[in-house]
Amino acid sequence: MPEGGRIEITLRESADALQLTFDDNGPGIPEAELETVFAPGYTTYIARSSGMAEPDRWLAQHRGLGLPIVRSLVSTAGGMVWASTHAEEPGRETAESGVVFQIVFPIRRTDSNPL
Repeated sequence: MPEGGRIEITLRESADALQLTFDDNGPGIPEAELETVFAPGYTTYIARSSGMAEPDRWLAQHRGLGLPIVRSLVSTAGGMVWASTHAEEPGRETAESGVVFQIVFPIRRTDSNPL
């Protein structure tokens, strides 16, 4: 968010899961691309830099791995990660721009005490 903005990070624990939420008021992601952002190589860098005289092509070609890596690590740990718009969030009163990323990890409880 070049002009500044807000990001809120929340961690919640329930009886069976940990939920980590990243909520911002940046430019957002079009609804049609909410799943696409997790594809390797997806980037908005070229679109943002198209107004530049000579966009840095190396940077544009070497981006778009962060979210796919996050999804891979989270799913390997048995969790899920997804993105949504503010309009999709229950209880949201405004249609402010931005995006919400949520990561949910299941909690595996055991009866035995390892100590």
